[in-house]
Amino acid sequence: RLAQLARDVGLEGDDDAALAERFVAALLELADGVGIPRTVAALRDEDIAALALAACREADLNYPVPRQMTPADAEALLRAVLPAPAGKAPRRRAAAASGSSAATAQKKVPRRSRAPS
Repeated sequence: RLAQLARDVGLEGDDDAALAERFVAALLELADGVGIPRTVAALRDEDIAALALAACREADLNYPVPRQMTPADAEALLRAVLPAPAGKAPRRRAAAASGSSAATAQKKVPRRSRAPS
């Protein structure tokens, strides 16, 4: 897939692996050129709510998933992967911090019945 994307944007290479590598390199160069950070460590606390909301808006609602992610879920996920600020204890996972167990964290979602074909 990456090789095809490379072809689509006019990159050339000897084989699919080379094309894929060139495409990734081009994306990283573009991201660097416009100032997009490469790690979550560059996220600021004040960016998280807007980023979580944008991620939920970008979701494909036609893709079947067992549970829809809410903006609050997305915020918790982003906060869980951020490194601890200097001089503070490492962040705890959201489920562990709230006292949830694995059993209660995974809620059963009713299955939708299929329409007759």
